[in-house]
Amino acid sequence: MTHPPLRGAVFHAILRDCLEAQRAPKETEIQLVACKIWQDSFAAISHKNWHDLVPGSEEYEYTLNAARMAFGIHAANSAA
Repeated sequence: MTHPPLRGAVFHAILRDCLEAQRAPKETEIQLVACKIWQDSFAAISHKNWHDLVPGSEEYEYTLNAARMAFGIHAANSAA
């Protein structure tokens, strides 16, 4: 799924909307936030666009988990 780059104000608006409405984020919202996290944190040093990452890869999953954590969703520890 391809998303345009997300600006900070939109990023915060998505988070606020979910938190204020006390609703779970939609998968597209998690993807948008993950795209923003990747764009701001890793894209320049990795020379990869979010859309170039392979779904299921370590970097993809790491960034999706960071987005989920931004929404307050904590992944279950699979090592248990």
